[in-house]
Amino acid sequence: MKYGHLVVGGTFDLMHKGHEAFLQKAFASADKVTIGLTSDSMASKKGNLFENYRIRRAKIIKFLKKKRFVNWRILKINDLFGTATLDKTLDVILVSSDTKSGAQEINKQRTIRHLKALEIVNFKTILADDDERISSGRIKNGEIDRQGKSYFMVLTSKSKFLLPSSMRTDLAKPLGQLLGSVGDFIEKHKNFDKLFVVGDASAVNFLKHGVLPTLSIIDFKIQRKEVYAKVGDLGFKKGQKYQTVKNEPAEITQELVIAIYKNLAGSFNLIKVDGEEDLAVLPLVLLAPLGACVVYGQRNRGIVKIDVSEQKKSEFLKILELFQKTD
Repeated sequence: MKYGHLVVGGTFDLMHKGHEAFLQKAFASADKVTIGLTSDSMASKKGNLFENYRIRRAKIIKFLKKKRFVNWRILKINDLFGTATLDKTLDVILVSSDTKSGAQEINKQRTIRHLKALEIVNFKTILADDDERISSGRIKNGEIDRQGKSYFMVLTSKSKFLLPSSMRTDLAKPLGQLLGSVGDFIEKHKNFDKLFVVGDASAVNFLKHGVLPTLSIIDFKIQRKEVYAKVGDLGFKKGQKYQTVKNEPAEITQELVIAIYKNLAGSFNLIKVDGEEDLAVLPLVLLAPLGACVVYGQRNRGIVKIDVSEQKKSEFLKILELFQKTD
């Protein structure tokens, strides 16, 4: 059924495949579409807002122009209702499972104002590769990209990823910003949120500065030489619990990936690798939330800081594709 004037509302933060399908459904359902786009103040009340109103609006417009949709308008809204309780020309509202109750409240207010209740059309949720819903929250958490690709599913699709010898020189170079020391990092980055550290020397130095990383991945070695015998030797509290996983040099095992994934769910904050932890940087960046910081040691040069972003995750996926895989 084709309606006359349809309204949709949302934040459209980190506009993704689900948002695009939602808007396409709207334009397939009506001749005219009004998009109520939440203001920054309203959106911030619901949680961490990644993009401001100007950016979110610009991305919607870019998509609408790409699809050559016409007869639309975007209105900034500061509450649930926007103009939906006042506009006499509206006849339908498109909702997801999360926003259906809001549409029902809008209809209550329209009835009070002696306006016709809006037809409520349900939008079927778009799923990611892991059969879970695509959402801005999951993208922010680092679980999926905007197309719904699950980083965890990529990393666990094989039992091992093996580093080709031809890539070793390139991966020995800094994969992020090179800093002289942990002290330099702390001085320049006082307000970091989640901090993930790979390497014993780096973990030791953060602990010496009174900083307990969100997760540390260690192997009791420095420059491949056995240095420590127990976690207390590094400066962790006595009785500090940790998980031990096997991961040989020049490989990324499924066991290591799962351990990192469980930590991000809150199970561990220390992983001890039996073998070598150098390549743990790759799955850690791919699984970490956006805005987090991953730090690892650069031999004889200091430490490398990687700011976890969508661009960095995409870059690391391309690197991982070049690895040899074993089932």
